[in-house]
Amino acid sequence: MMTSRLAAFFRAIGASLLPATAGLAVVLLAAGDAAFADQQPDWIGSLTSGKGPGNFAAPPPMRLAYRFGWSGIQAATADIHFFSPTRNTFEVDAAGATSGFPRALFRLDVYHQATENKNTLRPIHFFQEEKYRHETVKTNVDFEPDYVMGLREKIPSDRPSKPNFFKFNPIFDMTTALLWVRSQPLADGDTESIVVWASNAPYLATVKVLGR
Repeated sequence: MMTSRLAAFFRAIGASLLPATAGLAVVLLAAGDAAFADQQPDWIGSLTSGKGPGNFAAPPPMRLAYRFGWSGIQAATADIHFFSPTRNTFEVDAAGATSGFPRALFRLDVYHQATENKNTLRPIHFFQEEKYRHETVKTNVDFEPDYVMGLREKIPSDRPSKPNFFKFNPIFDMTTALLWVRSQPLADGDTESIVVWASNAPYLATVKVLGR
């Protein structure tokens, strides 16, 4: 489920943020994979994120509006606002909801707010709230220099929430992943492989430039 959501996110706003047609592969990483002791997992060697952001300038402030559906039937809407509130940060405010007849079957309202470092294209914090018919899910994620800490709370719940730690660096959220890939030269056939924290888990995302 989360893999398909991450892929859908890249497809939805990638056309506005990425300057090239790209293919995407996403793999869930176990929470303990990066806390290795004796040897590194195989996926470490495939990463390209150690080189830092490229020289391609970040996009200007924008507001993106989407309608989702099939066969002429609208099923959901989304509004994404990307801007720079301070000299050193980007911010993304996004809201979405199911609509029309599909909303009667699956009620969902989503809000996502993320703060990013403008110079390093690394995430600082994001908050996400998902309101379903019978429960609300809140996710808070803090990005520290050498680890990520995510806390996912379900309301109502009879179990206390436990933080999810992933000791690794660098890790991107979905917004900075797009911005970082976009900043690279991206010649035809180039591949970028990075670790992306989506919802409350880390994923290995590999993007290949198919053509311009």
